Amino acid sequence: MIGLMVAGCSSKEPSKGEIALFDLAAKAQAENNFKQALDIYNKIIEEFPKSPRIDKALFMAGFIHYENFNDTTQAALAFQQIVDKFPQSDLYDDAKFMLETIKSGQDPFTAIQNKINK
Repeated sequence: MIGLMVAGCSSKEPSKGEIALFDLAAKAQAENNFKQALDIYNKIIEEFPKSPRIDKALFMAGFIHYENFNDTTQAALAFQQIVDKFPQSDLYDDAKFMLETIKSGQDPFTAIQNKINK
């Protein structure tokens, strides 16, 4: 029983390697090296598919595709994965909003303004 509890707890904690990759991705993004940041987020997605932070990696990859590379197709795929696989995620509503924004063809700021004005 204790072994199951310990095993259950450890699976919710990110590994040191995963934390290091998130840190590298954030640093690359802060330095406007969006290609490198995207590559690192994709590596996290591939190497840590069961991570409790996989939704964050997907969201950041989608955001970079959308905001920095104007690639709405890849952005929508990343956001859709969050909506489909992680309905309890803190990023669920944001991913859903980004999907709606992409489908409407509006930029996020206009979409937010339209929501406020309704």
